[in-house]
Amino acid sequence: MWLWTRLTIPFFTTFLSYFTIENLRVFCINPYAFCDQKTTQYEVPFSIRSFNFNIEQNKLFSLQLPPQNPYMSDNFKLVKKEIKATEIKTIMSSDFLLKFLQNHQFKTPKGDCYFSLENPSMIGSARNVAIKRLWIGCLNEQLSETYNGAEMAGVHFKVYGHQGGMTLHTSGFSDRQLLLCQEILSFIQYLNIKPATFTGVKQKLISTLKNTLLNKPINQLFADINILMQENTFSQESILAEVEKLQLPELHQQAITYFKTIHIEGLAVGNWTLAQINSFHAKVVECFKDMDKVLKSSRNIAQIARKKLCIRHNQTHQEHAIVVYFQSLSSNNANRGLYIAIEKLLSPIFFDELRNKRNLGYLVGCGYYPINRHPGLAVYIQSPSHSSDDLYVAMTEVIKEFVQNIAKFEPIFDNFKQSLKKQFRTFDATTNQLAQRLWMNFDELNESTDSNQIADAINVLTFDSFRQGCEQLTAVNSNGTAIFITKPKSEFNESFVGFEFIDDPSAFKQFVTYQ
Repeated sequence: MWLWTRLTIPFFTTFLSYFTIENLRVFCINPYAFCDQKTTQYEVPFSIRSFNFNIEQNKLFSLQLPPQNPYMSDNFKLVKKEIKATEIKTIMSSDFLLKFLQNHQFKTPKGDCYFSLENPSMIGSARNVAIKRLWIGCLNEQLSETYNGAEMAGVHFKVYGHQGGMTLHTSGFSDRQLLLCQEILSFIQYLNIKPATFTGVKQKLISTLKNTLLNKPINQLFADINILMQENTFSQESILAEVEKLQLPELHQQAITYFKTIHIEGLAVGNWTLAQINSFHAKVVECFKDMDKVLKSSRNIAQIARKKLCIRHNQTHQEHAIVVYFQSLSSNNANRGLYIAIEKLLSPIFFDELRNKRNLGYLVGCGYYPINRHPGLAVYIQSPSHSSDDLYVAMTEVIKEFVQNIAKFEPIFDNFKQSLKKQFRTFDATTNQLAQRLWMNFDELNESTDSNQIADAINVLTFDSFRQGCEQLTAVNSNGTAIFITKPKSEFNESFVGFEFIDDPSAFKQFVTYQ
């Protein structure tokens, strides 16, 4: 009670009056500090100095605040609604495509921007990919040093690689974010990597790549699927071999070619006006005005329709693993909905039979596995005791039994579809999630975000179409099938009759076409 009675305005006025420069004492603990004295007992170096300040101007000369953070803002107002909540504006000039959604859904002064930068020198060989990964790692290190003020102000950024080049992603408060985007896009072009940064990032990347090679066999097989099925992707071993040989001058030389020709496209979602976005678009065009423009790189994938390929992964791990990948005949929404429906019904049956009843392995599963939006289905097992060919026999038995008994699902199929549709309704919880979803579907964005293509495809899926799709999994010369295996026997049983065996994964591309 005594304390509360003392907390009055005069008390605080007196208390705060002591906060003056004359009463200021600052402690600085630094291994490089100048010290001219030592303590008596432990001989700890120290120094005591007076501040240099002007009493009349009440100004301190020897201790000053850092410059004002240019990314710190006090403007958190929501912009006026200019376009519909789901309408996407497209701005295109000088070969720079920018799509904009003025997000009203979450009513926050935030936004997200994505920019894809592509150049032929970023892809095409393991060496190019290795240089790109190392260069991006160094870039992120120096961006963090240069723009740490933006992070403190709640505006975040990251550059990461993708199949055709690299992506800049910024997120956070919207007021100064477009300024940051513009500055980073300029900073990237004139990056001068410090030798210490290069050495540190190179060692981290080598360590990461080596750790990746120690992954579980099943993870390595899924990595093989992505590497072999997608054009312009390369194995971790080949990238590691190139990274270990790279020197700093090579990165600088390669980076010069990155900005001779460029393809750039972007997405902005958030609390901005059309005038701000148009002005920003013009500034980005100006930033890249001296560069020739190139077309967007292809995102081709291997077409294995009506093929049966068996790819053997050469490794010394003690366990056996197998992944069977079924590729749909086309990438339309109908097939996406079909393969999602197959996975949802097959998955619990597959797991229960092979994991619970037969106990063939501890990693057992069935998943919808699209590659560059081309639908596919992957079933897999990792086992410490059963060989790859034995696992394949068991897997095919379960799938065939599933297909033979497909009629039992007909009475529940309509209810199953209703339940499945709910899982594919878009419920974005934040601006960040909304922007991420739109960026993943960037090429298919038209004039509106109101699109539930997968849910619509599931809705029109008939049981007859579903049955035919399931039957194609086991039919001869229908869908493409690729088996990825480790630890195979020297002799394969009759289950593998008709498969083309590929012992060297690098030879995979001789058996397929990419489109």
